[in-house]
Amino acid sequence: MRLSSEVTKVAFDDSDHILTVELVNQLDGNISNLTCNHVIWTTSVGYLKENFQKIFSSEPDLIHQKQSSIENLGFGTANKVILVYDAPISFWPDNTADLHPLISVNQTKYSLNKGERAFLTEQNVDPSQAQFVLDGVLCVSPSVSMRFVIVWIVGEAALAAESFNELVLAYLCHNIFLSRYLNGAVDNQKPSRAIIFGFGFGFGLGLQLPKYDVDLFGLDLDLGFGCSGFGSYWNKNRFERGSYSYLSVRASLDDRDRLRQSYTPDGIPRVVFAGEATHSHYSSSVHGAYESGINAVQILRQYLETASDCR
Repeated sequence: MRLSSEVTKVAFDDSDHILTVELVNQLDGNISNLTCNHVIWTTSVGYLKENFQKIFSSEPDLIHQKQSSIENLGFGTANKVILVYDAPISFWPDNTADLHPLISVNQTKYSLNKGERAFLTEQNVDPSQAQFVLDGVLCVSPSVSMRFVIVWIVGEAALAAESFNELVLAYLCHNIFLSRYLNGAVDNQKPSRAIIFGFGFGFGLGLQLPKYDVDLFGLDLDLGFGCSGFGSYWNKNRFERGSYSYLSVRASLDDRDRLRQSYTPDGIPRVVFAGEATHSHYSSSVHGAYESGINAVQILRQYLETASDCR
């Protein structure tokens, strides 16, 4: 196992039938090589879009096999902000799973109040960008233990959110579900806002919540409202460049199949590909990524068992 090391090149030696993997240590910049018979490759499509041709530059057949599929598949970003509270979340309605904003043509835009604008000014954050992120919240999910909630931010708003530090993200997300949806009132404005509660069976029910008192949280912790938070920055991570693959308008399931196809320069599976984007049924999910890894191991296991039987 090589920690803090980046794979910068993979090459197959036709004469020795061996793979050479070039590694760069991220701590001291030292370059080293290791040899192996097989590689299981699990990086994201976002990473492959930026690095595939460079890493496998000596393998034109592999590039020809997969490059079009890498280009065709889309790769998006959904970031999460997790708010952790110092007490059970007593304000959350009983027997309720997720909260989803209902977007309507006549919906009044959420406007930042004076306190929020002052906070953003202190943090050197453009209020219009904060507004953009707030409008990009897809849903809010509570934990089973009712001690934290997860706020999902998607689309271009997820990318914009990555320019904010975690303090700003937690502040905005706390206010969005407390003031915007649970309270339903901002700066004495009381727009009509509906939400959807999911009960775990795929059903939804449009409800109008009563106004909750903001003092429920107790203004005494680091963020000033009884909770702390942290978020994900998937697109900023150059080893990820996003968080999920999807079928773009020019992609098809064939692209997932081609991406999953093993590289067999000598008839042997030398580079086996895995990751959520290679799964034909459960792409864009953790269990899809996990299952694809199991499948990749099974490919090598089956080959090694067959090769052993032939000796």
